[in-house]
Amino acid sequence: MGVLIAPESELGIELEKWERHGVYVHKSFPKMIYMAFPRENGKVMCGDPGVAVGDAVAEAFTRRCQRTVQNEAELERAQAEGWRQTPDGAIAYYEGLQRDIATAAAEANFHATSMTPKAQAERSAREKATHRQVPE
Repeated sequence: MGVLIAPESELGIELEKWERHGVYVHKSFPKMIYMAFPRENGKVMCGDPGVAVGDAVAEAFTRRCQRTVQNEAELERAQAEGWRQTPDGAIAYYEGLQRDIATAAAEANFHATSMTPKAQAERSAREKATHRQVPE
């Protein structure tokens, strides 16, 4: 036996949002996009499973890894900044970027051997000023 629900009722309006007369209507936006970051232990992640148990640190990290875009232009700008459409894509992008930086730093180190002693000293000072790789 069916139940009659008035379309103008609160429940009827909510059901209409979900039903759309049996036709699924795909909406591209708003869309969630992702960026991966290294954790304190060095592991690269895009979100933290600790969110499921209400861990505040995990929630803060996960919020940092997610962003919502409202249209195609915002999506394109975000992708240019390194945001990706899936968490796996974000991790792959981050790892690829780190490989590119490491390759550039190795090439710079190779070419530094032919620099003058003064230039080598300047480069060495720049490298000691940071814990990151210096690819220039």
